[in-house]
Amino acid sequence: MLYNAQRRGIEWDLLPWLRERRVPVMAYSPLDQGRLLGTAPIRKLAGDVGCTPAQLALAWVMNQGADVVPIPGTTKVTRLAENAAAADITLTPEELAKLGRDHKLIPGMPAEDFIETTPRSIMSYVVKPLVDLISHLGRDG
Repeated sequence: MLYNAQRRGIEWDLLPWLRERRVPVMAYSPLDQGRLLGTAPIRKLAGDVGCTPAQLALAWVMNQGADVVPIPGTTKVTRLAENAAAADITLTPEELAKLGRDHKLIPGMPAEDFIETTPRSIMSYVVKPLVDLISHLGRDG
């Protein structure tokens, strides 16, 4: 589903409905096809947090609950590594509020219900090893 810090339409009815039924969300276009990366609030907060705008946008999605998984697309290994590093960013409630919403208003499912399928575990166990393998093979884009 289209879901990112700028496009939040699913929060009104679809996301609560899915959560009631314990259905996870695959958030496509978490960078809003790059449009989020140039916005002043994203760029400012990314600088304050010490990450790239893309990492901030991905971290925002990952902070929406253990049941929301971002699926960014890229054709560059360097971007893949940058995206994977977003799993290491934990945003404070104040930082989340700067993007327009206090994260406690939409609670996610308990993390224990998604032990191996949380966004952080997917990035840690799938994407990061893939980046290492590609780097080891000497391929970069």
